[in-house]
Amino acid sequence: MLKIRSCRLFSQVIQTLVLLRSGIFYFGFITVLVNLSSCATIISKSSYPVFIDSNPTEARLTVTDRSGMIVYQGHTPKTLKLEAGDGYFERAFYTIKFEHPDFETSIVRLESTIDGWYFGNIPFFMFFGMLVIDPLSGAMYKIDRPTVYETLQFKGYQGLHISPFEELPEELKAFAVEVKSEP
Repeated sequence: MLKIRSCRLFSQVIQTLVLLRSGIFYFGFITVLVNLSSCATIISKSSYPVFIDSNPTEARLTVTDRSGMIVYQGHTPKTLKLEAGDGYFERAFYTIKFEHPDFETSIVRLESTIDGWYFGNIPFFMFFGMLVIDPLSGAMYKIDRPTVYETLQFKGYQGLHISPFEELPEELKAFAVEVKSEP
């Protein structure tokens, strides 16, 4: 029984040495090393869900990226999955435009920031991950703002306005009501 186990062990050692010599082991080792050398790509993500809403709801929504290309066009409320990176060492930013009849158009800018996991490459000397993988995957950035909520300003008449009868436009004078004060 002891002889059979030692033969199996010897056989496994021989197979390992053959793999080492053939280069397959080196290729596998390098592949694993490269795949594990990007902290932000492994732990974080490169696209994030962002909920966009407005008051009033059903506002026309246009989201454009850095280059001005339309990412989404529709109405609020909407959840979009937005990329945090916009190319090699380029963080993404988006312009969100809200439009609604009788309300002022509003524009909000949404920017990505550097992800703290990106710096996790430093203690492990994973410079390949820091200089190549994380910047290319976009995982070196994150979108911190999961919700964008915009209150649109009414562009028509707001509040109570008291003015002398003589200053009213002719078309409004017919609707005027005289207010009498009692002494």
